[in-house]
Order: sequence, then structure tokens, then C-alpha cells
Amino acid sequence: MKRTLPLVITFLSGVFIVVAFFIPHEPFGSLEQRMLVWLAILSGFTLLLGVDSLVKHHVRKISRKSKDTFYSIVTLVGFFGTLAAGIVTWAKYGTPLEFASLNEIGSFFWVYRWIMVPLQGTMFALLAFFIASAAYRAFRARTLDATLLLIAAILVMVGRVTMGVIPAVIALATLLIAAGIYRFFMRKPVFGAILVVIGAAVAVLLLIFPHDAVRLAPHVQEWIMSVPQTAARRGILIGVTLGVVAMSVRIILGIERTYLSST
Repeated sequence: MKRTLPLVITFLSGVFIVVAFFIPHEPFGSLEQRMLVWLAILSGFTLLLGVDSLVKHHVRKISRKSKDTFYSIVTLVGFFGTLAAGIVTWAKYGTPLEFASLNEIGSFFWVYRWIMVPLQGTMFALLAFFIASAAYRAFRARTLDATLLLIAAILVMVGRVTMGVIPAVIALATLLIAAGIYRFFMRKPVFGAILVVIGAAVAVLLLIFPHDAVRLAPHVQEWIMSVPQTAARRGILIGVTLGVVAMSVRIILGIERTYLSST
């Protein structure tokens, strides 16, 4: 019964949503909106369950004096401190989202302005190092795909910052020639020769048409972002959409039951 009832509810909910989407007339026309209201109500209860699970997990870690007890204490202090700030601001102004409390110490917006915003800035600053590390690993010209990705990235950066077009293009040509020579002696002569030819062609074109390179750089960058990048993004979105549809059908039909693992 523990598994059968959730499967029946999931099946009926999925069928009702599909029927309401394709039949916008009453009594199905307002059914989707009503189910969205029910979803919001259920989401509120699941939020309470999540808060309860979070607090119990960190209280358990603190009581056991585990390795990361300090982070559990910080999490609980931050959680209950923010909750208290919201309650105090709500009791004073009628809503915790009152801009008049922006500079009041201990208010909800004060916590957001002087704690949340600096923490978010710190996280994004650290994220830059991870992006640089990932870019270094992704842009190494080990394969043809990685080489094309590297060339496209450099052209986009050159188009964004037009002041250094000529040095950047020279660096690109030098990089391609060096990568081609390296590949030529690493038992990949064909790939290496292609890279050398591309790099030499870029260098020759830059020497012949230096002013045209500066003028065309933004147009090349715009073309890369609007044509190949858009095509790849649409392909990814189509794949994600098909995956969501397939997973939804599996859940509605009861084939996918991973959400029942705790019952």
C-alpha cells in the first residue's frame, strides 16, 4: 500500500495535467491552475520536511562531535539567525521584505546586504579559479574538437575586446603552429600539419589585412555566438526536453520508482 498509493496519485496527477494542457475547456480548463495551487501547498510542506531534516542532520553531527562540527554550528546559527531577523522585521513592518529596514542592524535586509551579498561575492570570486582550471583542461588541443573549441573561444574573446585584436590573433597563430609542430612529432602528422597550415594562414592574413582583422573581429564573434553556439544550445535543449518527456512518461506509468526508495 505504501508504494501503490503514491503510484496511483502520480499517475492520476500526470494524466490530469496532460489532459488539461490539450483540452483547455471546462471542466479541464481550470484543472491545471488548481493543481498548480496544490503543488504550491505541497511544496510548503516539503520545505518544512527539508528544514526538519537539515536541522536534525546538523544537530546529530554536533552531538556526535564529528569532524565538521564547526560548519554545522555555522549552518544552524545562520539559519536560525536569518529566521529570527525575518520574524523581527515582519513583526515591526508587517513584511520581512521592507526596504525601510535596509540599514537597521539585525533586520532581514541587513542580513542580506551585509552577510549574504559578501558571501555570494566570495563564492563567485572562487568560482573564477574553477572556471579557469576547467577552461585549461577543456581547451588543450589534444583532439580536433578541443582545437576547434580553443579557436572559437579565442575568437570570441578577441571580438569582445577589440583593443588587442592584432596581438591576440598573433598569439592564436603562434599557438596553432606550436600545437601543430607538437602533434606532428607525436605520431599525428596529419593533424599536426593541419594545425600548422591553419596557423600559418591566420598569420599571413593578419600581415596582409591588419586593419580588416580589427574591423572583422566583432562580426566574427557575433557570428560564432549567433550561429554555431545557438545551434549547439538548441540541440542541447532539444535533448534535455526529450529526456524530460521520457522521464515524465516513465514516472507517470510507474516504470521509474526511484522517488519511492524511502517507502
